[in-house]
Amino acid sequence: MRADIDKDGDLALLVGSDDRGIVLFRNVGTKTEARFAEDTTFKLDVPPLSAPALGDLDGDGVMEMIVGNTGGGAVYLATSRR
Repeated sequence: MRADIDKDGDLALLVGSDDRGIVLFRNVGTKTEARFAEDTTFKLDVPPLSAPALGDLDGDGVMEMIVGNTGGGAVYLATSRR
Protein backbone atom coordinates (compact mmCIF):
# COMPACT_ATOMS: atom_id res chain seq x y z
CA MET A 1 0.00 0.00 0.00
CA ARG A 2 1.35 3.44 -0.95
CA ALA A 3 0.54 6.56 1.07
CA ASP A 4 2.10 9.83 2.21
CA ILE A 5 2.52 8.53 5.75
CA ASP A 6 4.62 11.39 7.12
CA LYS A 7 3.08 14.25 5.09
CA ASP A 8 6.40 15.05 3.38
CA GLY A 9 4.85 15.12 -0.09
CA ASP A 10 6.11 11.75 -1.34
CA LEU A 11 4.79 8.23 -1.03
CA ALA A 12 5.96 5.59 1.41
CA LEU A 13 5.20 1.86 1.29
CA LEU A 14 3.43 -0.14 3.99
CA VAL A 15 3.97 -3.83 3.41
CA GLY A 16 2.53 -6.84 5.18
CA SER A 17 5.21 -9.28 6.29
CA ASP A 18 5.27 -13.01 7.02
CA ASP A 19 6.94 -12.62 10.38
CA ARG A 20 7.09 -8.90 11.29
CA GLY A 21 3.54 -7.63 10.89
CA ILE A 22 3.67 -4.33 8.95
CA VAL A 23 6.94 -2.94 7.57
CA LEU A 24 7.35 0.71 6.51
CA PHE A 25 9.62 1.72 3.65
CA ARG A 26 10.18 5.49 3.37
CA ASN A 27 11.06 7.21 0.12
CA VAL A 28 14.62 8.44 0.56
CA GLY A 29 14.75 9.54 -3.08
CA THR A 30 12.60 12.14 -4.78
CA LYS A 31 9.00 12.24 -5.98
CA THR A 32 10.14 11.52 -9.53
CA GLU A 33 12.94 9.06 -8.68
CA ALA A 34 11.76 7.09 -5.68
CA ARG A 35 14.22 5.02 -3.66
CA PHE A 36 12.84 3.14 -0.67
CA ALA A 37 14.60 2.20 2.55
CA GLU A 38 13.13 0.30 5.49
CA ASP A 39 12.34 2.41 8.55
CA THR A 40 13.53 0.09 11.32
CA THR A 41 12.11 2.41 14.02
CA PHE A 42 8.52 1.88 12.77
CA LYS A 43 6.71 -0.62 15.01
CA LEU A 44 3.05 -1.61 15.17
CA ASP A 45 1.59 -4.16 17.55
CA VAL A 46 -0.10 -6.34 14.94
CA PRO A 47 0.04 -10.10 14.30
CA PRO A 48 2.33 -11.69 11.69
CA LEU A 49 0.86 -12.16 8.22
CA SER A 50 -0.98 -8.83 8.43
CA ALA A 51 -2.23 -6.74 5.52
CA PRO A 52 -2.72 -2.95 5.88
CA ALA A 53 -5.44 -0.76 4.37
CA LEU A 54 -5.53 3.04 4.77
CA GLY A 55 -8.39 5.48 4.41
CA ASP A 56 -10.11 8.43 6.04
CA LEU A 57 -12.72 6.30 7.76
CA ASP A 58 -14.24 8.98 9.99
CA GLY A 59 -14.15 11.93 7.56
CA ASP A 60 -11.73 14.06 9.62
CA GLY A 61 -9.13 14.42 6.85
CA VAL A 62 -6.65 12.12 8.61
CA MET A 63 -5.87 8.57 7.49
CA GLU A 64 -6.71 5.61 9.70
CA MET A 65 -5.46 2.06 9.20
CA ILE A 66 -7.25 -1.26 9.31
CA VAL A 67 -5.03 -4.33 9.47
CA GLY A 68 -6.39 -7.73 8.56
CA ASN A 69 -4.66 -11.02 9.25
CA THR A 70 -4.95 -14.70 8.43
CA GLY A 71 -6.73 -15.42 11.71
CA GLY A 72 -9.75 -13.56 10.34
CA GLY A 73 -9.50 -10.65 12.74
CA ALA A 74 -8.98 -6.97 12.06
CA VAL A 75 -7.24 -4.22 14.00
CA TYR A 76 -8.38 -0.58 13.70
CA LEU A 77 -5.64 1.99 14.28
CA ALA A 78 -6.86 5.55 14.71
CA THR A 79 -4.54 8.50 14.20
CA SER A 80 -4.33 11.76 16.04
CA ARG A 81 -3.51 15.21 14.75
CA ARG A 82 -0.24 16.73 15.93
